Formats: sequence, structure tokens, C-alpha cells
Amino acid sequence: ELSEGAPIVHEDHGVGRYRGLVTLEAGGTPGEYFEIEYAKGDRLYVPVAQLDRISRYSGASAETAPLHSLGGEQWTKAKRKAAEEARIAKMRADELAHPL
Repeated sequence: ELSEGAPIVHEDHGVGRYRGLVTLEAGGTPGEYFEIEYAKGDRLYVPVAQLDRISRYSGASAETAPLHSLGGEQWTKAKRKAAEEARIAKMRADELAHPL
């Protein structure tokens, strides 16, 4: 269960704050959307059918979670760094499992 104000992570846009469910009309059809607030007050509306693109924030402190900017490079850099760290960790694990 998400609580309003909780930090969440969108896989393409990074860390934002959950602001609740809203009903919006798109293409003449109303639908429910997750409202996510990012840095500078930017807002993203994610259809509930795309829940798989959202995950809980698991950083150190929810209160001080860094909000990313929509369209900014910060999230892209963070994802790239995490992928590189995971690649290095896997290489080290493989070396330990299969020493020369």
C-alpha cells in the first residue's frame, strides 16, 4: 500500500513522491492514474495498468529521498552507475566461484 508523500521509483524517470490516485480523461475515456511529483514540482501521471513500471524507494531515508528532475540526466547516470556496479560485483562473484 502506497501512502501519499512516500518516495517511489519509476523505472524511466527515477525517484518522485507519490501524490495519490487521480481520475483523468485521455482520448475521451476516463482512467485512474498514479500522480508522481518530481523535482521543481513537475508531475507525471502513470496509468494504473503500468504499475509494473513503479517500485518502492529503498534508499536510506524516505524523508530525505532525492527527487529527480523529469527529463534530467541524474536518473540516467544513477541507473548507469548501478548497472556498472552490478556488472563488477558479478565478475567478482564469478572469479570467487571459479578461481584460476
